[in-house]
Amino acid sequence: MNLKQLRYFIKIAETQNMSRAAEGLNIAQTALGLQVKNLEAELGVALLERHSRGVRVTPAGQVFYNRAVKIQKMISETISEIREMSGNTEDPILMGITPSMMQLVGAELLSHRETGEKFQFVEALSFHLLEALHRDEINCALAFNIPEEPGIKRHSILDESLFFVSSPESPNNGVPITFHEVTQSDLALLSRRDIIWNIVHDTAHERSVNIRVAFEVQSQSAIKTLVERGVACSIMPFGTIADEVSKGILHARPIADSKMLRTLYFAYSENAPARQSTALLEKHISYIINIYAAKLGRHAQILLP
Repeated sequence: MNLKQLRYFIKIAETQNMSRAAEGLNIAQTALGLQVKNLEAELGVALLERHSRGVRVTPAGQVFYNRAVKIQKMISETISEIREMSGNTEDPILMGITPSMMQLVGAELLSHRETGEKFQFVEALSFHLLEALHRDEINCALAFNIPEEPGIKRHSILDESLFFVSSPESPNNGVPITFHEVTQSDLALLSRRDIIWNIVHDTAHERSVNIRVAFEVQSQSAIKTLVERGVACSIMPFGTIADEVSKGILHARPIADSKMLRTLYFAYSENAPARQSTALLEKHISYIINIYAAKLGRHAQILLP
């Protein structure tokens, strides 16, 4: 057993999907599966149960996951403590960022060196970034619809509109659509843990209508492919589809009678040093938000003063 296997298993347990875990770890799915088999053979017990939609941890797997997270955190704390003793405290700031933000403003973020800080960006969906904050795997995050939770500080900084997205052959591109009309379409959405899924279903519940989710997929790129081919429609933030809309690959319509928004938060652990919280908020976040809002135009509203 080695630390790499612990890291791999943590990712699998959190994504509950081998292909998504392999993609996030940047390794082949077959290699990831082999590592799990080696672990299970060494421990003499099944750690995962396979099913049609992915995997789930067994009771033994849950115990292994809990211990693996603690071990990983202890190693990180040990490294930081040793570096402080040696005077080597110039660690890079690990900032979590969502795939849609990285797609829209990633080039600007990676080239920004105004303050001299060392940054590394960790790309993941918002709920995964929140989990990473709790485990102290990242210092801070720009993530959407972060709930109030013990140990996490958050600042709302931007509201972003959601759009009804359809194929380039569909009519009325740019014309507002009602939420009732949206419910008449077969939709492709991300998993039930995703923000958009919950916003859509909460809105449907408030209006006592049903949503037709024809495809529950694992990536935004898969949704875009389904929509482009006319197999399904979707509801997505404008930042996620801005490039495709500008090229005519997808059509986007505002949802007129429903204020469907996602809110971007700057979040960090209460245990984060001042350099990684207040200073970041003052020096870096305004720059990032300004370029992101500029790309979104009228489809975003900055909340920070």
